[in-house]
Amino acid sequence: MLAIGSAFFAIWGWFILCAFDTFLWNAFFLLINVVHVIYLLCSLKPPKFDKQVEEVYKTIFQPLKVSKQQFQKVVNCMKLIKPLKRGEHFAVEKVTRVETLSLLLSGSMLVIENGKTLHVLHPMQFLDSPEWFGVSSDDFFQVSIRACEESRVLLWHRDKLKLILLTDPFLQAVFDHILGRDVVRKLTQMKEKIASPTSGGGSPFRSSNLVNNGSFIENEKSSTLPAGSSKNAMHEHGLKVVPPEQMSLLDESVQSKKMRNKSGSTSPALNTRKFIGSPASINSPTGRYDYSIVQHLDSTDI
Repeated sequence: MLAIGSAFFAIWGWFILCAFDTFLWNAFFLLINVVHVIYLLCSLKPPKFDKQVEEVYKTIFQPLKVSKQQFQKVVNCMKLIKPLKRGEHFAVEKVTRVETLSLLLSGSMLVIENGKTLHVLHPMQFLDSPEWFGVSSDDFFQVSIRACEESRVLLWHRDKLKLILLTDPFLQAVFDHILGRDVVRKLTQMKEKIASPTSGGGSPFRSSNLVNNGSFIENEKSSTLPAGSSKNAMHEHGLKVVPPEQMSLLDESVQSKKMRNKSGSTSPALNTRKFIGSPASINSPTGRYDYSIVQHLDSTDI
């Protein structure tokens, strides 16, 4: 409106008043307003980004109603796009400093701690989102990050980006949301890896149950061996396992020993307890044997 008004005043001063100073003054105002209009049009024009940066905006920031003008502030903090070859380390545990905020653009990477793989990074995931919260730029990575294939990583200046976010509360809320969601995704992936029965890191309770079941099976196998396979087969509870054919010989030996000792002569104390399997246990592997506890029985008693 000011540009249009200054244009009419300039025409009026030139043709009606025929006053050069009035024409010059209003023409000067017209020029200033035209320049300002051109500046506004240029500033309202959406900025253009690199193809990969444009993909980052459309995938992560545009769904959260971040304008391109606001995203331009984030792009201004961008450091570089770093290519990585297969097997190359992006960060080494307790060696590399946390100086940047990084986003995986393409490829895949492994996160390793103490030689164990924690999870796999895929495109559009942050490499160091856990370090964003409560970790300064002077601290070191607590994990190693290695490329599984040829990858490209977008890097931001960490401190510069944090200064920009301090001046824009909306962008700060957006970054807190994006990075917090990325951390939760990593934790969920690690939880699924631990809970998966096919992965090497099963539950400790499940492993202990497998060990206990294996021990029980081995004990049951040892208690059901044939009579000729072992002379001193022992049950898992410390009971001596005596096959039926040896049990009859034992009973005859004990009876004859009692007949010889009726005269009152001293002999080693003899105490025999015989446990017969119940009908419910006939079908069990251990039901085919009788269990006897023999105390103070020497080799001459059998």
